[in-house]
Amino acid sequence: MLFETLASLLPGRFGLGVTRLKSEDAVYLTFDDGPHPVATPRTLELLGKHCLTGTFFCLGEQLERHSKIAATTLSEGHALANHSYDHTSFLRKNNTEILQSLEKTRTLLAAMNSASSHIYRPPYGRITKRQAGTLSDEGYRLCMWSVMPGDYRKKRSVEDMLGFIRKRLQPGDIIVLHDNENTAQELPDMISGLADILDEKGLRSARITDEELSNDG
Repeated sequence: MLFETLASLLPGRFGLGVTRLKSEDAVYLTFDDGPHPVATPRTLELLGKHCLTGTFFCLGEQLERHSKIAATTLSEGHALANHSYDHTSFLRKNNTEILQSLEKTRTLLAAMNSASSHIYRPPYGRITKRQAGTLSDEGYRLCMWSVMPGDYRKKRSVEDMLGFIRKRLQPGDIIVLHDNENTAQELPDMISGLADILDEKGLRSARITDEELSNDG
């Protein structure tokens, strides 16, 4: 679990954006890479079944392909945020290209009345402090994570990931998961297990919005 521990700690250690929010009883489930035609509806069904709320960091190209799924996500009380347009690493783009990618996606989110359109998470979590500063000047808020169980790693079992979360989870934590073709099969057990962990710890899930992130400082 060394990889997951380091991946959970690094954003906070390097001061890259918001990694936790101020809350005495809430945690924040986030899902990257959607909307996906199979994984996202499955995720929504499971979140609804367990009365959980999530924030979906969406790719612009996926929003264009699956706008109805995105609209359903919002209508069911979840949040949609920005994961760039096409999942190209920001380390391979200049500032103009990064802003174009985020703005194109933000426009799509705003058209859906998303309350989280200025919140972004870079593809792969890769961003420099200088890039983050430039984006902050443009009104974007960087949201990273404090718990990364590594659901995108094929060798990770659901049992191991849930054990990692159970040991680490505290109020205010932001958990990063993925709703894509690589995680669709494990999502039912993963979300059901998360629901059990939250019940054990007396925690609830909440969504992340522009207003909440701004109030958190």
